[in-house]
Amino acid sequence: MAKTSGSYPTKSEISAWLDTLQIPKKQMGGFAICPYLLKNRNQIHIVQTTDPRTSIFNFVNLHTLFNLSAVVVYGFRWSYSMMEHQTAEMNCLYEDRNVQVLMMHPDAVAEPLPIKYNYKRCPILIAQLRDQLELSRKELQKSNYYKKYHRTDK
Repeated sequence: MAKTSGSYPTKSEISAWLDTLQIPKKQMGGFAICPYLLKNRNQIHIVQTTDPRTSIFNFVNLHTLFNLSAVVVYGFRWSYSMMEHQTAEMNCLYEDRNVQVLMMHPDAVAEPLPIKYNYKRCPILIAQLRDQLELSRKELQKSNYYKKYHRTDK
């Protein structure tokens, strides 16, 4: 994990980064990188932990009780390949529980959008409610949002 720094960011630094994702960008045709983030911002919990699987497990089991739509987890040291493996495993594990786990790693080579937004200081896992994510994706498909994505299937 050559690209990560020695210390972890604070919760307020992660929160400030999330705030940048909800600002409309000219390069995105006036869309924010995460267009629905502002709407759900108060239902997103940020967790610093060395045990991300437990934090994701807790989100899966407690999101309704705490009215959460997502959890952002950071503070752990996983290589890109380890993170890819763990993310796939958690997605299989929680497929029936309406949770999708997404990953962001400093060692990722390319971002799918024409703008830099990947958090470069440390790996991040984002667990979201799958039905909300799919509804947002369907709504965005009706717009020009996905025309900004780089094709990765070439």
